[in-house]
Amino acid sequence: MKNLYTFFAILIIISATTSCSKDDIDQNNNLLGVWERNDFSDNSGYKLVFGSDNTGLEIYVTESSSGEITSSASPFKWEVIDNMVTVIANDTSQEIYKINSEGKLVLSTAENSSFNKVSDDYSQYY
Repeated sequence: MKNLYTFFAILIIISATTSCSKDDIDQNNNLLGVWERNDFSDNSGYKLVFGSDNTGLEIYVTESSSGEITSSASPFKWEVIDNMVTVIANDTSQEIYKINSEGKLVLSTAENSSFNKVSDDYSQYY
């Protein structure tokens, strides 16, 4: 029986150390935080917030000419595979982003739609 416990302990240690590569961990840590789209006007904004539990928020804010501010926040799930970030909203729709050499988050189908990381602190959104 002792050999069985030792076997399972070794198996757990091996699987824990090989399940996530250092690259996967670094990619996730670099992604965590608040990203703001850089091509919106002064009276509107679009943010993606990536949390540590592979969940996030898509936030759109706009200010009307009368000064009224409206916003919407939609939750999403995300995953990183081979430096590609897949954002899954409503368990059905997907958008794929990549982090380019300049450190910007870029929509894979529209290179001119990029997000700049504005904060590592996403705690105010959770």
